[in-house]
Amino acid sequence: MSSVPETLCNTSPLIALDNIGLLSLLEGVYGHILVAEEVRDEFGSALPDWIEVARVQDRNLIRALRLSIDLGESATLALAMERGDARVILDDLKGRKVAQRLGVPYTGLVGVAIKGKRTGVIESVGSVLERLKQAGFRLSTAMEHEALRLAGEAGA
Repeated sequence: MSSVPETLCNTSPLIALDNIGLLSLLEGVYGHILVAEEVRDEFGSALPDWIEVARVQDRNLIRALRLSIDLGESATLALAMERGDARVILDDLKGRKVAQRLGVPYTGLVGVAIKGKRTGVIESVGSVLERLKQAGFRLSTAMEHEALRLAGEAGA
């Protein structure tokens, strides 16, 4: 068994990166991504071959999670629970709170961009964040400053 956890992705990070032409950032950082069927359906376009689609077996868990978060997040977290050693990429605050309560490790697009710079996949976190903001991605000034600091781009 691999010591690297599987990486699952929710719909909104896929859409945001696709909108700015950087969906490949996920492949560069993680190599292989797993999404639930519901995420594939919400994404609405063909997914690249490095994104695997899986069916969540526990449909009742999805229904229970749907009481507080949307379908894509519910399916993503349910799949992470079934897989065991998995981390998820999601940006919605409610989804992140549920992931935390469930003990599922998570990151968001900002974390993906920082990891992308640290691993040499991208040159600039700031340019990625700027493109995301131009495409309608909401990011607080404090979060942006912290991301740039962590990426070694503060004051640049």
